Amino acid sequence: MSSFSERSAGLRKVYRALRKACGKQSLEPADDVAHELLRFILMEEADQTSVDKAMKRFSQDFVDLNEVRVSFPREIAEVMPEVSHAEQKASRVTRVFNGIFLSHNTMTWDFLRTMGVREVRQFFEKLDGGGEVLAAAAVLLLSGGHAVPADADVTRTLSRLGLTVEGEDTASLQSFLERAVARNEGYETWALLHRLAESVCLPDKPQCAKCPVRTMCPTGAEILAVKKSAGRTVKSERAKPAAGKKPQRAKKTTAKKKSSAAASKRAAPSKRKK
Repeated sequence: MSSFSERSAGLRKVYRALRKACGKQSLEPADDVAHELLRFILMEEADQTSVDKAMKRFSQDFVDLNEVRVSFPREIAEVMPEVSHAEQKASRVTRVFNGIFLSHNTMTWDFLRTMGVREVRQFFEKLDGGGEVLAAAAVLLLSGGHAVPADADVTRTLSRLGLTVEGEDTASLQSFLERAVARNEGYETWALLHRLAESVCLPDKPQCAKCPVRTMCPTGAEILAVKKSAGRTVKSERAKPAAGKKPQRAKKTTAKKKSSAAASKRAAPSKRKK
């Protein structure tokens, strides 16, 4: 798919199928801005259970998020061993936290709620450790603005579904999503694609047979076709006789044996009723 209308229609079909399979996804109000962005950073290419465990350990092992800010990435990574790319994410967390602290001298981030959508986006795009994806997440989760973050999970699933174009960068993909997705469906679209990514559309071994949108996924169709073909080949190989051995044929009853059996039957005394 290359045209905007084709991609939009395809995305709409995927959205409906995922919503039917997974149910409605609702955005809960963010009580703590820093915790919400921390969770978002950890969620990329990670499952929800691992992230929940990591968030619980953060509250147990650190006094507050200011202690997280001044900790070494190695120390932060140790509290989230199940989370993928733990050290890279830990390093990014310290950069983001320090960037915000240095710009506003506080770890209370309520000042972000006073910013407009454009201000929030620009702030996180320029922030050390930030960027376009985190900026879109901040707009979506904190300001109530319209955004669909194109993180690694969303980009991967859309690419496999054939809903990206060659050479498209993150900014262009997010721009497409924000035009193609209705404002009131921005969070749900992102959340549904994330659920698909963490449960089925895995980075290394996608579980295409379990995918609720496999009938509209060209990548899934190709993977399943290869597996089916391989299965037929294995079955055919098992059915072949071993090398050097001739297939055994069913033994035929000779005419001589047949006539002998018939003669014995005639010679046998018949049983009469007394």
